[in-house]
Amino acid sequence: ERKDVDASRRVLERICSKNEYDFQDTEDLAQCHAAWVELELRQENWDMALDLARRSVSGKIGASGAHGKRSSKAIKGLAKSLRLWNLLFDLEESLGTVQTTKDAYDRALEWKVATASHVLNYATFLKDHKYFEESFAAYERGLGLFPFPHPGAQMLWKNYLTMFLERYEGSKTPRVRELFDRCLADCPPEAASEFYIQYGEYEENHGLTKRALSVYERMCNAVPAAEKYTAYRLYIAKAIHYLGVTSARPIYESAIAALEDGPASRICLEYA
Repeated sequence: ERKDVDASRRVLERICSKNEYDFQDTEDLAQCHAAWVELELRQENWDMALDLARRSVSGKIGASGAHGKRSSKAIKGLAKSLRLWNLLFDLEESLGTVQTTKDAYDRALEWKVATASHVLNYATFLKDHKYFEESFAAYERGLGLFPFPHPGAQMLWKNYLTMFLERYEGSKTPRVRELFDRCLADCPPEAASEFYIQYGEYEENHGLTKRALSVYERMCNAVPAAEKYTAYRLYIAKAIHYLGVTSARPIYESAIAALEDGPASRICLEYA
């Protein structure tokens, strides 16, 4: 068995270190690098496995193999291989230090190879280690890479806002408002309702009733037609709760004017 391991290691070294084989596709070469890392993990050579994973995406692997440009192109592509970056992140979080893990994620963000899921994992890692402001900074960097309408933006904003509110609860209100307003400024209508509701609830619990009602009013104007009836129902209920029944009259009138015939008729019956 030991001989088999040594033989496998020699072959993988020829492929991954000496570049003796011609690879047209980066992913095929990345599989070989991952196989070498996994081989060392099975042998419990933790430090070597981590070093190989770091090296595989370092961008420093020699590009002048025996087969010239084609091999060079495959080798250069390793630095953007999601297979290898995922492997490195897993190993850094389990075998590396907090600093080396941060360095890996920061490099992936700098090189723009990180995905929205990587940003979320990085921010969560930082939060778990009590680096709260660095966690928020990771979200900011991620949102710079994946703004709306990128599908990852909704996930990042949702987790960012939730984590920020959990961390600071009722404090830092101006900063909370700035975050919500930034989110909603670019948020597509079909994704906006959950952010408006979260914003309104924050104002109800930690801000001003007037601001909360203003948020619900904005929601009614912003969401798609299919969601307007529900939005107006919520706005009306909140206005009645805080200001009384008479305060809802102009809201009912706005709803009747804004809604399509079916929902408008239901609002008319409630108004009557």
